Amino acid sequence: MFNQYQEVELSHDMMSDELLGDPIQLKEGQKGVIVEIHTSKGVPYRGYDVEFFDDNGNTVAVMIVKEEDIRPTGKSHAQKTDPAFRSEERKDSATA
Repeated sequence: MFNQYQEVELSHDMMSDELLGDPIQLKEGQKGVIVEIHTSKGVPYRGYDVEFFDDNGNTVAVMIVKEEDIRPTGKSHAQKTDPAFRSEERKDSATA
């Protein structure tokens, strides 16, 4: 089971869907962040909306994947959404 804002990577190659334009080939190990978790009675699996990025941090795809399509990287981006974290981050950049 994964958490919202958890960083994950693909466990195998996949084609992106066409939500953001032409489908692209995503490679095993492609990094992304879970932005939404889908659960529903009668659905045999959990689904995750994952935003995938290139090496420069640009979004290359947003797609729904099954739990077996991703694996954890051990990182979380939840702190980036925490207002206390953002204010500390601003303080650090102001003193740098």
